[in-house]
Amino acid sequence: MGTPFIVLGRFVADGAGNLVTDFSASTSPVKKSITGTYTVNDDCTGTARIADSTGLARSISFVLVNEAAACSSNALQSGARQSLRFVFTDPGVIGSGTAKQQ
Repeated sequence: MGTPFIVLGRFVADGAGNLVTDFSASTSPVKKSITGTYTVNDDCTGTARIADSTGLARSISFVLVNEAAACSSNALQSGARQSLRFVFTDPGVIGSGTAKQQ
């Protein structure tokens, strides 16, 4: 059995495949930043490698969800409100979650 963990933090998807620190979140109670890389496919699925500020790194597969409008491969750049539903894909890691635009 694996060790329980929580990945809680803030990030900005830059539209070029990078997850960068959310510097505008200085007033947020969530202080942990998440960085990494991502790829979004034309069907709104994708993969990412994320790391938090403690160095914990995980791989995820995800789907972008926007119930109000059609999704596109440019969804992270378009300004449309998206949520990202993900599952961890590292061997021995079980879990899933949702990232929401703030």
